[in-house]
Amino acid sequence: MTTYRLVDDGFPYKKIMSARKWVGRVGKHGAGGYFGKIGHIFVRGETERECFNEVVAQHIGFENAAQLTIQNRAVRANNRVQRAKGRAFANEFRVANLSGQIEMLNRLFSGEKT
Repeated sequence: MTTYRLVDDGFPYKKIMSARKWVGRVGKHGAGGYFGKIGHIFVRGETERECFNEVVAQHIGFENAAQLTIQNRAVRANNRVQRAKGRAFANEFRVANLSGQIEMLNRLFSGEKT
């Protein structure tokens, strides 16, 4: 998942930030519409958000923002599955007796699939 943000600091353009680093900008284009720029990547679009999404996607290495959205959706789904597995293990561990907990830990650290 991406950690890029669009920040308005009062300039005529908005900053594209990656964590605390200023990596690019989005602003109004002289010919109408908006532009987004990170390094040598330049994108034009109808809205600030559209330009932001496109330029960040290209900067990360995707063809367009739609591909980045699909990738982010898959990552979020995988994270949900992993969280559910962790919660299930924790709940089972919490209610098990000591010998059951030791057995569960042995399975966990031996690499067995549960």
